Amino acid sequence: MLAQERRSLYPGPRAARIAKSVNYSTLQPLLLTAPFILPVSSPPIKDGGVLLNAGKIESLLDRDQVLSLTAERPALSRLDLPGSAITPGLINLHTHLDYSNMAELAHFPCSTMFDWLEELVKHSRSHLNSTEMLRQSARAGAEEAALAGTSMVVDSSFSGAAAHGIADVGIKGLVGLEIFGLNENIADMLFGLWQERMAALLAAADSTAGSALRRSLELGQLRLTIAPHAPYTVAPALWHKAIEWASERGLPVTCHLAESINESAWLEKADQRLDQYLLNVMPKNPQKEPAEALADLASMLENLTWRGKGLSPVQHLESHHLFDHWTIAAHCLHVSEEDLDILAKQRVKVAVCPRSNMLLNKQLPRTGSMLAAGLNVGFGTDSRASAPSLNILQEAAWYKEKLGQEAPDCSRLLSMLTLEAAEALGLAHEKGSLAPGKCADVAAFNLEKAGERGSSKVLNQHSVLPALFQNGGDCRLLIIDGKIIARDGRLI
Repeated sequence: MLAQERRSLYPGPRAARIAKSVNYSTLQPLLLTAPFILPVSSPPIKDGGVLLNAGKIESLLDRDQVLSLTAERPALSRLDLPGSAITPGLINLHTHLDYSNMAELAHFPCSTMFDWLEELVKHSRSHLNSTEMLRQSARAGAEEAALAGTSMVVDSSFSGAAAHGIADVGIKGLVGLEIFGLNENIADMLFGLWQERMAALLAAADSTAGSALRRSLELGQLRLTIAPHAPYTVAPALWHKAIEWASERGLPVTCHLAESINESAWLEKADQRLDQYLLNVMPKNPQKEPAEALADLASMLENLTWRGKGLSPVQHLESHHLFDHWTIAAHCLHVSEEDLDILAKQRVKVAVCPRSNMLLNKQLPRTGSMLAAGLNVGFGTDSRASAPSLNILQEAAWYKEKLGQEAPDCSRLLSMLTLEAAEALGLAHEKGSLAPGKCADVAAFNLEKAGERGSSKVLNQHSVLPALFQNGGDCRLLIIDGKIIARDGRLI
């Protein structure tokens, strides 16, 4: 299975556009009915249904068609969801499931993002210091996401535990195994070490404990890629190796970009706080005395030839030709109009994480400017260490409440959580909307107000979407490829 790095397990978006989908489901037909069907790519359907068959969406039905079908096929399995809206499964474009059991850090007081990052590194080394602890944490995050109606997550993981968590729960995912390294002189060695980590993750899929991971990879429900962490932690030469590796396999590259003012200052000229953070967390030469090893790191940082050029993080990556049109950049918080033009020209996809941004940077992303520039934008929750939940519908609802009239309308927000996120992944041909032939990745959300049963009956095509977001993402059902994963607050 490890021959040629098991390239068959890396089906990417370019290949997916020409490859015929494999029908691996043997599930029997199932009719879902609800007061509202929200296909995203077409108008809402009142009192309609979605017919699932063999892991795919067979058809969307209006009220009369539901009545006709059930009369013709009285033995057809049917699941009624009163008071609910059926939507495509939601897509979370940026997570760190590895840190799901570190929710206490979401309350850590910090003056800069790097105060919090230092605490994150310290806690992860002491609280998540074994493979089993990391996998438990990642699984807890995947469970939380599934119970919130998330059908797919895009995760950045140093350990790779997120891949196991996603596979164990049964949702879909793109996991970027993170790579770090600032010293261009040893880029080949650093990339070789990353390849060894990827090989170990693939080997784990062949173990008994990794059987869920193996199946998820083989079915294409999970893909593994490379994730250069950020411009302040990855040298251009190493980043270039990352995009070459992903391009050969038709895979997206995930990264963090322009997340803090310190990052921008460090790349443009200098930033003492970021330098101190790097000196605190970077591995030091164990063969040297601590003071000498620290001095070596400080000298290396001072002599980096590719920083201090007066460029923003976006301009820095462009100047080194490090953008690929399958780049998914998280945050993009500190971006100028020129930066947005560059991102649009390079067709970079953006995952905004407003709750995490507010906690760590006291600032919200400029989605209006991003959308006006023609960027493909979706939402991410970031990790439980910097966000109150992994509920992506709550993320968008919170952002809309904060921005008010300046926020995208509810219809656009739902599209950003589904179809536009699928487009960012190159997967809109198979997910992101309710349409015949697409994967049966379906969620259902309660529309009823607390203590007001029947309140959904007064909703119409114009009021149903605001109700969906106002109700806070109360997920009643999640189906992946026709299989029920979660129902009424519990995993199946």
